[in-house]
Formats: sequence, structure tokens, C-alpha cells
Amino acid sequence: MHVRCSNIMVCIAVYRLCALRSPLWVSAFGHSRVPRIVLSAWAVAFILAFPQLFIWRTTTAEFPMGNGTIQTVRQCVSVWTADMNNNITITGREHNIMMGYNMSQILVMFYIPLAIVSTCYVLILKVFFQCAFVLIGLPVNISTLVYIVNK
Repeated sequence: MHVRCSNIMVCIAVYRLCALRSPLWVSAFGHSRVPRIVLSAWAVAFILAFPQLFIWRTTTAEFPMGNGTIQTVRQCVSVWTADMNNNITITGREHNIMMGYNMSQILVMFYIPLAIVSTCYVLILKVFFQCAFVLIGLPVNISTLVYIVNK
């Protein structure tokens, strides 16, 4: 359930952004909501991982060794991989389902959490730069950042 790791990382990033933008709200209400946020992340991970119970199965594969013997290995594979290993041709519809499943898993486990976490940390950096500019007495805009980087 790699989804739970991504969900927890998203929760941490969103919580940090909320703590930075609304520190009074987080100190008053945020700590009581942390267990609910974590449970929600686990619930979403369970729901998203549930289809894997029907997609994955254990199969036996035989591999020829260099000394002429055959080694039998049990492995967990998708139903499509098991069919292909057993020389069963998958139809175009099954291929589309396989590709849709794989793409949805990649989106849900990696790309969507990456976008959310990246957005949160960019907004956090924006707040840090604004605070730094105010502390050193510079106006807050993009040209100030370019000036500081080039200096």
C-alpha cells in the first residue's frame, strides 16, 4: 500500500502550509484534527488499494538455470502478466483495461501527490521569501528575488 505513504506526505505538506498561513487556527483546532487527517489518509489508501485484491495473484514460474536444472519460483503478478506468461493472448479490451489500471495507479500514487506536495512547498517558500524581504527592508516582488539571487 504505497498509496498510504503518498497520502501521509500530502497530509504533512498541507498541514505545514496551514500552520504557516493560519498559525492561530492550527494551535486552536489543528492538533485535534491530526488523528482524523491520518485516519482519512489511511482510509483513502485502503479504498484505492482495494482493487489490487482482484488484480494481483500468485503464480509459479519456471526458470532454466545454467547447469541444466529448472528453478521453480512463486511470484506475485497481475492477472494480465500471468496470462501472458501462460501464452494466453489478451484482447484489445483487456489491454486497454490493463493500461488504464496502470496509468490510474501511477497518477494516484505518484503524480497527483507530487503536484499537491510541490504546490504546498512552493507556497511555503513564497511565504518565507516574503517574510525575509520584510525583515531586511526590501519590497516584496519578483524583481527583488532576482536581484538577491544575482547579487
